[in-house]
Amino acid sequence: MVMSPQAVKALNAINLGEKIAAVGHVSLGTFTRNMQSGEKLESNDRSKTVARYGAPHYTFHRADLLDALAAGIDARSVHLGHRLASAKEHSDRVTLNFENGHQVEAEYVIGADGVRSVLRKTLYGDDNPSYTGQMVWRALLPAEKIPEEILEPVGHTEWVGPGCHFRAYFIRQKKVINIVTQQDTDQWVEE
Repeated sequence: MVMSPQAVKALNAINLGEKIAAVGHVSLGTFTRNMQSGEKLESNDRSKTVARYGAPHYTFHRADLLDALAAGIDARSVHLGHRLASAKEHSDRVTLNFENGHQVEAEYVIGADGVRSVLRKTLYGDDNPSYTGQMVWRALLPAEKIPEEILEPVGHTEWVGPGCHFRAYFIRQKKVINIVTQQDTDQWVEE
């Protein structure tokens, strides 16, 4: 996953800057090639990002970022084993009802529960998100198994072609390469 300087500055403001810096990989840019010919199509130079925006672009393994974010939360505020069943908005709070019978009231609620989100349904009703026609696959590879020049010149390379792309970039302090592939297809594969 990629995080912009604006998001990094927001996390710095809540004293998580050191934690995310410890698990993030500074992205120096993106280099895009034609998948069929290898020809350079464009590049995005992020080497001056800190000077321009006051914070770097980072790439992360999602679990590392979540661990860094969780480190800033009082463990007594985390309650595992709760699946949201419903939510009700009030003028000054939100009531959350969980399948295990627990109920919580909160001033703010952040929904990060996916496309079949209970909070999404609460806010927008049965909007029934539809398949976009783009299937994505992800993989992690040990960086020592991949020749470094594959990701040159900046460690974040994308190959694009008709109806598909392949993206590879370093995470975990250049120890792991995150691979993301996308293909346009009408063949939906259930999660």
